[in-house]
Parts: sequence; C-alpha cells; structure tokens
Amino acid sequence: MRWATRLGLMIAAIAALALPAAAQSWPTKPVRIVVPFGPGGPADIYARILGQELSGVLGQPFVIENKAGAGGTIGADIVAKAAPDGYTLLMMSNTLTTNETLLANRPYALLRDLVPVAPVNSSDLVMVVSPEVPAKTLAEFIALAKAQPGKLAFASAGPGTPYHLAGELFKAMTSTDLLHVPHKNSGEARNDVMGGHVQMMFDAVTAMKSIVEAGQVRAHALDRAARRADAQRSGRAGLRDDDLARHHGTQGHSPGHRRAAERRDRQDHRQACGQRGVGQAGRGADDHDARGVRRVPEERHRQVGEGDREGRPQAAMKTLRILSGGAAHGLVEKLRPDFEAKTGFRIDGTFSAVGAMRDRLLAGEAADVVILSRTMIDELVPSGHVVASSVVDVAQVATAIALRRGDPLPDVGTADALRAALAAADAIHFPDPAQATAGIHFAQVIKQLGLSDQVAGRLRLAPNGTTAMGELAASTARRPIGCTQETEIRATPGVVLAAALPPGCELVTTYTAAVTTRAQAPAEAAQLIARAKF
Repeated sequence: MRWATRLGLMIAAIAALALPAAAQSWPTKPVRIVVPFGPGGPADIYARILGQELSGVLGQPFVIENKAGAGGTIGADIVAKAAPDGYTLLMMSNTLTTNETLLANRPYALLRDLVPVAPVNSSDLVMVVSPEVPAKTLAEFIALAKAQPGKLAFASAGPGTPYHLAGELFKAMTSTDLLHVPHKNSGEARNDVMGGHVQMMFDAVTAMKSIVEAGQVRAHALDRAARRADAQRSGRAGLRDDDLARHHGTQGHSPGHRRAAERRDRQDHRQACGQRGVGQAGRGADDHDARGVRRVPEERHRQVGEGDREGRPQAAMKTLRILSGGAAHGLVEKLRPDFEAKTGFRIDGTFSAVGAMRDRLLAGEAADVVILSRTMIDELVPSGHVVASSVVDVAQVATAIALRRGDPLPDVGTADALRAALAAADAIHFPDPAQATAGIHFAQVIKQLGLSDQVAGRLRLAPNGTTAMGELAASTARRPIGCTQETEIRATPGVVLAAALPPGCELVTTYTAAVTTRAQAPAEAAQLIARAKF
C-alpha cells in the first residue's frame, strides 16, 4: 500500500511539471529517467523499479539512462538543461545536495534549475570489510586501524558521495587515519573491497545484502536495523548511534513551472490518488511536510562543535586537504606525523591517478595542496588554479615492472627482453591509460613493442597504480605481471619490484606540489610543501 501511495503522489507531482494544458494528458511519449551514477548502485536499482511501475500504470515507456561522472553533476546537468516539459527526470541522490557545498564550479544550480518531485526511498548504509582483513569485529577493525595509521583504506563511489562522507565521519568518530580510495562508481568500489584490494567501505544495505549473505564481504552493524541487534557491541567499539543513510528522490527541470508544482499540495495529491485507485498516505503528518517530503528531525541538524548527545563539546578538527598522484602517497605519509604534531592540522589526502586528481580540482573540489606531474602543474598556473610562486618539484619517480611476490623474476633489462616477458604473461596489470601517468606511458610502450594486438585480451586495467598492484598481488593467473610507478610497487604488500623500464622504454616522472588558489589553509599548505622539497 505504501508503494502504491507514493506512486500515485509521484504521478501527480510529475504531471505538474508539464505545461498546464499538457498536464491533463501527460505522458504522451516516452519519459527519460537520468541516473547520474553507474549501473548496479542503489540509484540505478530504484530507478529501474520505479520506471517499470510507472510504465505499467501510465502506458508509456520510462527509459533509464546512466550518465555517471563528476560526482553526479554530469547527469544532473543534462536534466537541468533539458526542456521543462516533464519528460526528463533525474533520480536524485543526497550526493547532489552535498555537491552544493563541495563543488564550487557546477554548471547548474540545484535549487534554481531543478524542482523536487517526490521522495523514492531512504536506504541505510552498512560498513563492510574485506574477508581478508583479520579484524572480525568492529572494535578489532578500529584497533587495527589505530595500530596502522594511514595503511588501511576505505573505498567510495567518489568525493562527496554518501559513502565518502560516511567514511570521513567514521574516521572522525573513531580517531582513525584511513586512506580514501575514490572510484568511478559504487560497483567498482564494491569489487575492490570484495577482491581485498581495499579494506573497507560504506554502502547501501540494498546493494550489499546479497553480497554479505554470500560471504564475499563481512558486515559490521552500523545500519539502523542491525544496530538494534548489535548496539551493545558497537557502543563498546566507541561509536555513537549516528544515522548513516542515503536518500533518493526524483527531480525535474521546470524553472518556469515551480509555482505550479508547489500548488500541488496534499489535497491535489489525495485527489490524484483517488482517481487512480490508490490509498491514502502511508505515514503520518508528524514526519512529512504538506508535499509528502520526509522531514529531518531537528536532532539531525547538529553541527560539529555543538556537542554530542550528552552535551559534551566537540572540537572542530583543522584539516589540510591534498589531491595527489598515488606515487606521492609514501612521501606524504613520511611527512604526516611531524607536520600534524607541529601545525595541529590533520592531513586529509586523496591519492589516485594524476589526471583524475587534476579533473577534480578543475571541477571545484576543495583542496589546499595538489601534487601532480610537472606538466599538469604547469598547465594549472596560467589557468589560475594554483599559486605560481608556490610551485616546487618534490620527487622524481621511475616507472617500473612489478611481479607477484614469489614468482620468478624475468629478464626485463632490454626492450627485447621486456617484449618477451610481456608476451609470456597471461595477465598484465597497470593503471588507467587515460588518466594515470604510468598507465598512459605503459600503453605507449606496449604499442612501441608491437604487442597491442597480441596482449589486448590480457590487459587488466585499474583506476590507479595502487589498485593495479593490489590486483596483481591477488591475481590467480599463472604468470601475471604489472607496471606502475616504483613508489606504488614498494608500498603494496604481495608484489615486488623487478626493475625500472629498460632504456628506450623508460619514464621518470617529476612530481610537483603547489598551493591552490582556493586553499583554506595556504600558510600550512606552504609549510608542507617546504618540508617535502627534495
């Protein structure tokens, strides 16, 4: 009954987006539902359920289109620029609301260009860990993370997503230092956790339920239902009973019809539901407003520094944010203890392919320091994204060949020897050939050696070098081999550095740091760079 009620409310609300004359006959043609995330995630799952139900009731196809990228802003922008006729809808997620504060240069304004239509679902988040992690309980995981600061990682579907924010909240609540490993979508993040390449993530219960039941990941109780059965154990682990959830709803582009949509108050919805034979509201008015939108309890609006549930004050943490290529991760970790002790600033670093980090900076993601290739930094100076006087070269890193620990070391000392080693491998692991420095170069080396066609089916691509090396370590292939920057090889358990790429194939990358022009802590950013200079 509740689903039927919401469906009726949604039909009335969407019809209100059409022009007044057309609203009476809407829809007369197929309707698009744009999902701004990849397939397989909660937004995609609920969009497909919703589209099927609406198609059955209204007699027109509801076509689901996945337009992932840039934290959901690509899909949202498509809907914001669509005709305001009710035929292009957006499967909204709270990721897009957090983007309003995290991303400064969005091509649209959420409240100006899009109109809320109806809530769809609220899904709790659950914390899951790889079965390879030795910690069997939440308390043991926290203890392990504290014993190895900066060594364990959590995956997310990208910056600003509920999964990312839940991980940051977990770090703050438990005083642990975990590396954030962003992915293009939640499916990729899930695969990395299941494969043991990343230790932990937060994900929607709807997406994780079957995976947990199959034993592919181990769940720790942070969602509401599980907390009721495990509250005592979570409390002993040092976590408050915070509510971690993600919400979905539909939105339409209708700047000229916002008032018409707002006039569809509860009486209009009841009339529409009665006409279509569906029941009255499934929830009471105490937790919904006049349009059926769920109210957030006053308690949820408490900000950092206002105190915990017992009224004890909480000090807001000062943070220095870094966007960096993965090869510089080890350097930053060496600097972290002394820098944090002397400045009082906690380093919050995101380390991945340099191209991806540059794109996030260009998209408006907040950062105080960027560490990228010299070529990329030189491009960011004239565009006004980094302070020219702050630019410093901090490291030179060679691109090298890696092997799974325990495998015999092949000869890769010449171009001919490397060609033979790659031709004999049945899996070749390396980072993104479009965004990662090592990946771009190694793809060119494969072409240079005349192996492109021969090894095409054996290439195993990863979003960054760290993930590529983790996959190499876990490979079940008979003769796997890998390539990325030497610092990422040395930092990954289960793999060994065979040798730098041979003469004629070699690459040594200069990594360069700079203070961003939008830095919130420019003085501390400059201090970190001064310590990093080689």
